[in-house]
Amino acid sequence: MADFSQTLDALKSLINERSRNTDSNQHIHVAWICITEDSRRVERAEEELVKMLVDRNIPIIAVITKARSDQGFRAEVLKILPLVSNAVRVRAI
Repeated sequence: MADFSQTLDALKSLINERSRNTDSNQHIHVAWICITEDSRRVERAEEELVKMLVDRNIPIIAVITKARSDQGFRAEVLKILPLVSNAVRVRAI
């Protein structure tokens, strides 16, 4: 979890730096959080990441990757991460 804390701190610094930039093209306007459907779980780190982004007023879309058979996983993602704007299932072929 120490590595994640360092990554989260670095991301916070980047967001703060970008949001202070006078060029709005440098601001972070939306975030995608990718969760693989194969794992069928949302990690605690992903929950913390979503909270940190929402605290900074950045909208988030959960992207469920490698989607094959939902079986209620999208609903579970939305339940666990109620702060995301939406959850979208995708599969590259």
